[in-house]
Amino acid sequence: ADVLSRIRACQDGKLQVLQKLILNKTAKILEELAMGQEIKELVVSANTTMLHLFLGVNPESIGVAPFTPVFTETRYCTGKQLGLPVEKVRLLPSASGYIGSDITAGVLACDIFQKGNSTLFVDIGTNGEIVLCNQGNLYATSTAAGPALEGACIECGLGGVEGAIDRVHMCNGELIFTTIGSVEAKGICGSGLIDLVAILLAEKLIDENGTWNEENDSNLAAKLKDEKFYLTDSVYVSQKDIRQFQLAKAAIMAGIETLLYESGVVIDSVETLYIAGGLGFYLNIENAGCVGLLPNVLLPKVKLVGNTSLQGAILCLLKQVYQECIENISKNTNVIELSCSKYFRDAYIDHISFGEE
Repeated sequence: ADVLSRIRACQDGKLQVLQKLILNKTAKILEELAMGQEIKELVVSANTTMLHLFLGVNPESIGVAPFTPVFTETRYCTGKQLGLPVEKVRLLPSASGYIGSDITAGVLACDIFQKGNSTLFVDIGTNGEIVLCNQGNLYATSTAAGPALEGACIECGLGGVEGAIDRVHMCNGELIFTTIGSVEAKGICGSGLIDLVAILLAEKLIDENGTWNEENDSNLAAKLKDEKFYLTDSVYVSQKDIRQFQLAKAAIMAGIETLLYESGVVIDSVETLYIAGGLGFYLNIENAGCVGLLPNVLLPKVKLVGNTSLQGAILCLLKQVYQECIENISKNTNVIELSCSKYFRDAYIDHISFGEE
């Protein structure tokens, strides 16, 4: 479910197995898209570890300090070398071991490198990658949020797939939810979890420490049984799930604050906050503020931009000028490492609770 588990798999000798899985799936997707026609070029945008796996390059060095990848530059090869039904393959450049081409492509797609004012870009996933552009200078960091916001490590968690509860709200004292594909609920994804936690806080079914409060007169209290809150007879959120969520949201908030601190930028001066990633399609911004995932002062400045990794890859595929621009982004990003930051550790602890942000 996450980069570190894939790196550990490579340490256990499974590099070729992982590469084969990735390339076989890629080949099937290409064949479906081609419909019998020849594909000239494939552009690949991904986190740095996945780029290594794609080429069969061992990413183990990314998993240990100082987290140095084997390569970050653009890589070119033929489809024949990888067994893919395309003429040419281009892997877009990364900025570091944890700032991959999915992020440099996102910065390109949002055009924040060209803006003079302070702008934040946050890709919320297993790793929360955060980029700040201030007066033409780029600063970036990656915070290990864990996979809770992508539905993994949640007992009834799902990714953004059909049947996942993606939105939850209250109506006349009743809990209402929707699912992706408008089918029967099979689990809950990150956006639905954020909505639900916001409701549980508002209804005082969990306290500021994230602990269940069973002595409650909320209309929803009956759904809390055996330290699990049931949305349906089979889909629930447990105490462990709430803890996983707290760790994830604390990592994102602390990462944002640390990046601003290290670059000397005051949060009030940020003009736009771009939220990218799969979560960006379904996120309720107000609820993200209520649960402490995003700073309340920046909520009016949020723009949900979805899959900017894909958008940036498309730009690079279609015009050479964008390839030159993403090269510039990757080479000029100042990467800030959080593992040694006392400021980050203190901010992380501060944001684990659901107190006032």
